[in-house]
Amino acid sequence: MDGKKMFVCLLVFVFVSIGYMQKNNLSQKILYSKTKHSASGLSHYPKNFPGAVLITDDNEIVPFVGHAGIIINSRQIIESSCFEGVHYGPNDWDIAKKTCYCSIPNKFTKQKCFLAANWSQNQIGKSYNYNFFDWRNTKTNKFYCSQIIWTAYQNSCQKDLVPAHPLILLPLEFISSPETKIIYLKDAYHEKK
Repeated sequence: MDGKKMFVCLLVFVFVSIGYMQKNNLSQKILYSKTKHSASGLSHYPKNFPGAVLITDDNEIVPFVGHAGIIINSRQIIESSCFEGVHYGPNDWDIAKKTCYCSIPNKFTKQKCFLAANWSQNQIGKSYNYNFFDWRNTKTNKFYCSQIIWTAYQNSCQKDLVPAHPLILLPLEFISSPETKIIYLKDAYHEKK
């Protein structure tokens, strides 16, 4: 995709995402409620939990959109970026990111989460999907960061992590979804207040 098309897609994404800013406030309230009532220790980064979903709202290009990845092992995650497509990244978000959340599907075993991690690993080298509205296409060979995670769980375990099906799947959907639970957080929104 040439630079002009990429710019137009990014511009459309930004304008559509602005509408989600209002929804983001609701997501933060849900996040606060989920973390406040969580029984698990939220301060332990799950470095060795294949299939755990990492979410950050750190993003230099579009700050309110964020980024997501899926843990593969103690050293690597799978992520997708517009510059590299689907690739390995370092499993160091607890140190490298200002804000980091980690969620897993409710009532899921580690073995099922591993299936999603394994599926995402098989997508290494595939292209970035600039069509942000096409995230529910389970037969695609292009993925943006949130899309690859949703598709990994959908294709490997028939688990819909975000059943509300927003127009564009943003990373924060993985922490506000009723289908997930938060198992780690760093610098959470409610702690800044």
